[in-house]
Amino acid sequence: MSASLRTAMRLARPVRQQLMSQRISLVRAYASAPEETQLPEYTDFPYNKGDDRLVGDYPEYPYVYNQHRDPYAKYDDQQLRRNFNDPLHEDDDLLNMWSPDVHDHVSTGSAFRHILAFFGIVGLASYGLSFYVPEKVAVGRVYDNGLFKELGGGEDFPQIKTAGVDDGSFYPK
Repeated sequence: MSASLRTAMRLARPVRQQLMSQRISLVRAYASAPEETQLPEYTDFPYNKGDDRLVGDYPEYPYVYNQHRDPYAKYDDQQLRRNFNDPLHEDDDLLNMWSPDVHDHVSTGSAFRHILAFFGIVGLASYGLSFYVPEKVAVGRVYDNGLFKELGGGEDFPQIKTAGVDDGSFYPK
C-alpha cells in the first residue's frame, strides 16, 4: 500500500466514525418513544364573551336565504343567485340554493292544522265508504282438515297435521 493511500485512510477514519455515530443517533431517535408534544396556548384568539360563532374576526352578515333573492335580477352565477365578489355568510351551506327549500309562507301551527284536516277528511271518507262496500257474493270453501290433504299431505306425515292445521271449526257448516 502506498503512503498516500494510508494517509487518505487515516483521514477518512474520523469521517466514517462521525457518519456511524450520526446513524446510531438517528436509529436511537427513531426507536425511542416520542416526546410529549406541547400544544401552544392560543391567548391571542379574538374571542368575545358571549360570542358563540367561533369564527374569529369574520364579519357577521345578515341571515338571508338565496331563495329569497330576486329571481329576475342579473347575477354572475344565475343558478346560485350570487355575484362575483359577494361576501359569503358563515352558514352559506345552509343559505344557498342547494339547501332544503324554505317554506315560510305558512306558519307551523297552520301547517299542522292542515295536516290534521287532511288526515281527518281521508279517515272520514274511508269510514263512510266502508258502509257501501258490498258483501262477498261467494262463500269461502271449507275443508275438514284445512288444506292438509288437498296440498298432498297424507298418513305418511302425521307430524305436519299436528303442527297447527285448522280443523275447520271456525267456519259455519
